Amino acid sequence: METNIKILLAVCMLIVFVVTLLGALLPLKVFGRRANQSQAQTERSDKIRSFCNCLAGGVFLATCFLGLIPSARNKFDEVFAASNYVTDYPVCEAVVIAGFFLILALEQAVTAAHTRKAAQTVEYVQLQQLENETDTHLTIEEDEDDVIFASPSQARVKSNSLPNGKSKNRAVNHSHLPDTSKNGHSHGHSHYGNIGGTKFLHSIILLLALSVHSVFEGMALGLQEDIKQIIYLLVAMVAHESLAAFALGASLLKSEVQLSAYIVYGVIFSSMIPLGAAIGVGIQSNHSFGADVCSAVMQAVAAGIFIFVTFFEILNHEFESGKYRGQKLLFTAIGYAALALLQIVG
Repeated sequence: METNIKILLAVCMLIVFVVTLLGALLPLKVFGRRANQSQAQTERSDKIRSFCNCLAGGVFLATCFLGLIPSARNKFDEVFAASNYVTDYPVCEAVVIAGFFLILALEQAVTAAHTRKAAQTVEYVQLQQLENETDTHLTIEEDEDDVIFASPSQARVKSNSLPNGKSKNRAVNHSHLPDTSKNGHSHGHSHYGNIGGTKFLHSIILLLALSVHSVFEGMALGLQEDIKQIIYLLVAMVAHESLAAFALGASLLKSEVQLSAYIVYGVIFSSMIPLGAAIGVGIQSNHSFGADVCSAVMQAVAAGIFIFVTFFEILNHEFESGKYRGQKLLFTAIGYAALALLQIVG
C-alpha cells in the first residue's frame, strides 16, 4: 500500500472519530440532563427521544438486512469458493440466528441473576415486616386475655391501654407489605433487576452491536486502495456513523446511565471505525483464509445482534407504549428509507 494512501486513511480515521464522537455527545445538548428539566420539558424530551429511537430502529433494520447479511453471505461464498466446498445449506443465515440467540441468552442470564438477587431482598423485607406484625398481634392477644380474667375496674384500665381502645382480636395487616406482583413501589423505586440492571445491559448490547458493525465498516475502508473509493466511503461512513452515534446517545440518555459512563461509551464507539480501518490495512497487507473465515462469521454474528437490538430493544419498547404510534412508524420508515437509498446509490 502506497504511503499517500496510508496518510489519507489516517486522516479519514481522525475525521470519522471526531464526527462520530460529536454525534454521540450531541443528545446531551439537544435533550439535556433530566435532572435539570421541568415536567413539560421531560415529556417533550421523551417524545423526541422516542422518535429518534424509532429512526435508529429503521437505520438498524436497513443496516442488518441490506448491509450486513448480504455482505456476510458474499464473504461466505468467497470462503466456500476458495476451499472448493459446495453446500445448499444456508450457513450464513444459520450463523446470523446463532448470533441472535447468543445475545438473547446473555440478556436473559444477566436479567435472571439480577431478578433473583432483588427477589431475595424483597423476601427478606417481607419476612421482617411479617415478624413485627406477628409480635404485635401476639402482644395484643396477651393483653386481651388479661382483660378477660381481670376484675371490671382492671378490665377498663387494660382495655384503654390497647391500641385504639379496642379489645377485639386483630388480624395481621398485610396491606402495606411490598407487592411482589409489581416491579416497583409507590415511591418509584424498584428492587427488581429488570429496571436498573437491564437498562445497563441493554446499553451494553446496543454498544456491542454498533461497535461490531463499525469495526467491519472500518475494515472496508482500510481495505481500499483507490482514492475516489476511499473518499466515497468516508462520506457514507460520516453520514451513517453520525446518525448511529446520535441514536446510541439518545438510547443511553433514555437508559439514564451516568454521565461518565455515557462519555466512555461514546469514546469507545467512536474508536471502532479507526480500529477497523487499522485491521483492514493489516489484512490488505497479508490476505489469509483464516482472516476471511473470521470476517464472514463476525459479520453474520453482528447481523444477529442487530436483529435482536432492532426488534427486542428498540421497536418493541417504543411501540408497546401506545403513544404516537403513527409518528413512530413514520420515523422508523424514514430511517429505513434513508439507508436503503444510500445503499442504492452505493
